[in-house]
Amino acid sequence: MTRQIDCRHLVFDAVGTIIRPSESISATYDFQKSSSWQAFDDVGNTIARLKEQGYAVSVASNFDDRLFTIAKSCEVLKQCDQIFSSSRLGFEKPDPRFFQTIEETLAATGSQLLIIGDDPLNDVWGAINAGWQARLIDRLDRHDDPHKLTRIDSVVDLLNR
Repeated sequence: MTRQIDCRHLVFDAVGTIIRPSESISATYDFQKSSSWQAFDDVGNTIARLKEQGYAVSVASNFDDRLFTIAKSCEVLKQCDQIFSSSRLGFEKPDPRFFQTIEETLAATGSQLLIIGDDPLNDVWGAINAGWQARLIDRLDRHDDPHKLTRIDSVVDLLNR
């Protein structure tokens, strides 16, 4: 098996990377209902293929415990090996302790971990400063990038690296 990504564990940010609020989200923003969320079209098959290639896949998000309720009913999130929320870790990205706690739980070093996230500061620079690899996913081309971060337009791009 050829490994195209130099890591053993991929960690995705949840909102903006894997899932987004659905078109039908109510005015009350009931974020706990599975109907309030939908996966991006490119995510499900990509995660399945990454897992077939031997990668472990997790989610790490600055989110509260509702993320676990959402995960129980979201097919894409059900594919993930682990789900980490800042509310349970006790730290939020970009705090290095957020990333260190995940490393300890996964029994991995930062160099073995790659995070894919849509926030340059919290996801990408937070991870880089903690010794992780990182990719900025910028689905809507919203981020200026004076630092030339490694960017992807879709999670499918991970399969082509």
